[in-house]
Amino acid sequence: AIVDVQRCISQLLEVSQADDLSRFVWERTEGNPFLVLELLRTLTDHGLLRQEDGVWTWDMGEIQESELPLGSWKMLDLAIEHLVQACPATKTFLSVAACLGPEFDTLQVQRVGNLDLADARATLKRLWQRGILEETNAKGKGSSSNRRFKFAHDRWQEASLTLIDDQEDFRFQVGRQLVATLSHSDLTDSAFWVSQLLFAKAHTLSHVQDRVAMAELFGLAGGKA
Repeated sequence: AIVDVQRCISQLLEVSQADDLSRFVWERTEGNPFLVLELLRTLTDHGLLRQEDGVWTWDMGEIQESELPLGSWKMLDLAIEHLVQACPATKTFLSVAACLGPEFDTLQVQRVGNLDLADARATLKRLWQRGILEETNAKGKGSSSNRRFKFAHDRWQEASLTLIDDQEDFRFQVGRQLVATLSHSDLTDSAFWVSQLLFAKAHTLSHVQDRVAMAELFGLAGGKA
């Protein structure tokens, strides 16, 4: 709620009144704590939120007229960019997770992205704490490695996809890794989604065995549609 943003800004800036700034921040972050901090950091970095004689000050007219990418969706892109800069493993994690469909677990991302398991778990925890990912199965069920997660908003997933230079090739490679690592049962359950990852570049397969396996997968996917 906006009152939570007002409280957060009042405490951070040590001011009693910040209604105009709070509303501006709320409209662009919907109260997500991570985005609130990212937006305040951006304003500070560009001198739009500054200290004068030890007191935080701002000019709403100056902020609103600035050419900074402060729109609500732009903030998501900026937040993702800052996360990736702080931890390179985050780029791989988000890129892979964004291709894995509606839900995924840590082991899937770790195996497909060839990440160290400890790094994958730490990255997932960081993204969950920032409200980018949310758990889909009930609390307390399953081990830390097979608990399932999803992006908290479609726009987080879309922002993560922008990290991929060649989406068609990357999705194809993710699809092939899934075929190689999923059990037959899990692959059958995920056939429709995996076939979507592979479809655009399926024609590049040269080995007969690979083409037969692909045809079988597409047949499974057809049955799921």
